[in-house]
Amino acid sequence: VLVVSVEEHLGSGPKITALFKVALMLQGPSIIFIDECDGLFSKGALKRANHLNTIWQRGQKGLLVVGATNNPETMNKACLSRFDTKLFIDLPSRKARASIIRKLVAARDRKLSLDETGWQRVLDCSAYFSADKLRPLCNAAIMVEVQRLQSEYPDDRIPTNVSPTTLRPVNASDFECAFGCVGPDGKTAEYTKLQEWNKVHGTLQPGPPQQQEQPLPPQETQPPPPRPPQPQPQQGRHGVAAG
Repeated sequence: VLVVSVEEHLGSGPKITALFKVALMLQGPSIIFIDECDGLFSKGALKRANHLNTIWQRGQKGLLVVGATNNPETMNKACLSRFDTKLFIDLPSRKARASIIRKLVAARDRKLSLDETGWQRVLDCSAYFSADKLRPLCNAAIMVEVQRLQSEYPDDRIPTNVSPTTLRPVNASDFECAFGCVGPDGKTAEYTKLQEWNKVHGTLQPGPPQQQEQPLPPQETQPPPPRPPQPQPQQGRHGVAAG
């Protein structure tokens, strides 16, 4: 995987050419990831677009180019058309947010103490948070107890035996404080603009909301079918024989 720094490669045709050559020379499939690719392929960059067409062929085997941007509408159409698949990364689901929060808190060597009501409150309030915005939210919740200790022990005289693992778990009150200083980013005009762009240009369109399955009506109990008539025994020469 080759990660491209736009600031480093912006306006530098030879560097971009060398990057693609190295990717194609490597054994096995190569991935070029371009973050904020609108800066590299912005509108008006016709010379750069023509150069890209000469080094990046459609359907080129062994090479996958991935770009990420929050401003797809500013990209040169010729460059944008090189990306066969255009995916809109939506806000994380309720289940995904719970998983992200657990991982972010655990990464700071802290534990969580949220009961069912606490989790419901945190997940309800974070409904419009992106995965990127959940990081500062968790950091703010983690810092509540740290800031309390800093006020209790001024001049950085916190006891040496205090560490992230010895601090009390992060609880619902900590997240309440965090929500007061970190807001969602999924209700902004920028996010709405991306949703509208995806409706027109996105490869995968959002489907209709799934309807809950209706339970089947109870089945009426049917009487058992009548048994077929049993054959009558026949008199044989040497006694009774059943046919």
